[in-house]
Amino acid sequence: MTTKAYEFFIVDPPTYLKAKIAADKGFKDAQLTLIMIDRTLNAMRKSPMECLCSDCTTLMDNKDHIPKAFAVCIPMFPEAGCEAVSCAVCDVCVDRPDLHERMIDALRKLCPSATLVQATGPKQ
Repeated sequence: MTTKAYEFFIVDPPTYLKAKIAADKGFKDAQLTLIMIDRTLNAMRKSPMECLCSDCTTLMDNKDHIPKAFAVCIPMFPEAGCEAVSCAVCDVCVDRPDLHERMIDALRKLCPSATLVQATGPKQ
């Protein structure tokens, strides 16, 4: 099994706008981040989802319960067919002081072979 390096982001509205600008300039990680968020929103239109922080039971549906942010985990060097994960974060969980740790733990359960390279958040 090959270990891949992943970047982890919490993307809130201001961070989304920065990612949009970077994607428009051709940055592949920003483009993949926006694709993942778009796919998550489309999936939420079909079926509500819970926050990835493991103990939250808030269902978000992109209509009545809109996510406050997104947790996105993408390969550090994206390539065709790469695995990436995006999940909605509710308005309660987005302010948790342990949000990054909870999200990273949940993502490691989904992809145990991942090596986390960078953990960033919206409040920098």
